Amino acid sequence: MWEAKISAQGIFGLELRPDAGSRISYCDQNNLCASWNWHIVNNRSTCLLYSDIGNNVYLSGHVSGVREQWTYNKTGPLVLDRPGNMPANGQYVLWPFLSSNQTMTVTIDNDINNILNNISINGTWFEQTELKGSAANGAVSISTKLQPGEKKTLSILFAWYFPHHYWLDLSLDNYYLLLFNNVTTVGQSIGIDKNDDSQLKIIIKDILRLHNLYFNSSLPVYLVDSLINSASHMRSAMYFSNGDWRQWEAYDCNDVDSVHNDHQRHLPYILYFPETEKIKMYTWAKYQQNDGMIQETFIVGCMGNTAPYNQSGGRNMGDVTTIFILETLELYRWTNDFIFLKDMYPHVVEECTYDIPYLSQYPTTTFNSFMHLAALHACMELTSIMNDTMTYNKCYESYFFAVKQINRLLWYHDSIDTGYFLAYTGGQGEKSIFTDALYGQKVKYD
Repeated sequence: MWEAKISAQGIFGLELRPDAGSRISYCDQNNLCASWNWHIVNNRSTCLLYSDIGNNVYLSGHVSGVREQWTYNKTGPLVLDRPGNMPANGQYVLWPFLSSNQTMTVTIDNDINNILNNISINGTWFEQTELKGSAANGAVSISTKLQPGEKKTLSILFAWYFPHHYWLDLSLDNYYLLLFNNVTTVGQSIGIDKNDDSQLKIIIKDILRLHNLYFNSSLPVYLVDSLINSASHMRSAMYFSNGDWRQWEAYDCNDVDSVHNDHQRHLPYILYFPETEKIKMYTWAKYQQNDGMIQETFIVGCMGNTAPYNQSGGRNMGDVTTIFILETLELYRWTNDFIFLKDMYPHVVEECTYDIPYLSQYPTTTFNSFMHLAALHACMELTSIMNDTMTYNKCYESYFFAVKQINRLLWYHDSIDTGYFLAYTGGQGEKSIFTDALYGQKVKYD
């Protein structure tokens, strides 16, 4: 039983004996409904229906969802449709790869308990197989017969198509909107509509080939683990229809593509997807300051509100401008893309002569010092490639002067035969060691 009416905040109703299927069905039957939220109010089950889809957060005692229906027409896959133009709107598909000795069964039902009970009791969808129409819940299966000792692989494609993306109020949309029209064309791109799993086998083979490259190598286990898992950062990647590739700094920090964090995870991208790093490099160069300093991040907002798109900014740090120079050299070394180098070189020259005003008032630190040396050394190599003798000489002179100064200011002999670089000068005279300085030294000598 429902009581329903329209308010300024959206559409809402009261459900006395709720279940998920009826909530979804009622929303689907109402053309104004885009999403719903169920909770208990004064011991009554209350379901609010909304005409839009807001940002979703966890709230104890609440269950929410969007307008959606599973559809099957006996001639194709099982498709979940979420109509609309918001990020939560799109499609899922469940689509088995079939051969002559395999059978596909599909069921749809507004009551999910019917589906679960039938498979639990009967081991099948019972008499509800291959139903035609739409419902709140759906399931698909694939079956075959095995001879004694025989092995077969049964595959069901799970694909999605959620092309819409917003940055605050700015519509950007995902890049694959340019490649596919709907979730069915996603499946067709690997031949599933022809029951041809050859493309799927190629994909699996490529994944295994990449893994075998590392696991069958002589590299130590810890390094193999790092290289295999370093691409896990891609879970935060955003590839927009305007060609921009972006990544969050982390799930707990909504800065976008900070230069120093990028350098901690850039290797798999340069190796396998070099264009993604080039997109970032061109954007960092675009927002370079007049004094040569590279901005820390495309979009500032860590621990705060999300800022408008491409609102660059951040801190002046020792591993930002320097890292830009190093990645320019790395990308050229690994891709031999001279056009890219020519585009970046004017920005590199600006950085090679960049300096912090009134530097003498700041303590000298080992971390920043080694990043400075690494950048100067990279500048020497880049200027040699570009036949820029004047800038090369500046970098050369600065490099060897800096080496002498760093050794004089920061090297500490703790005995006749041993010593180490201090974390910084100044302070209370303490002889501190800063572990991050090892990162700077590693970058310098790589």
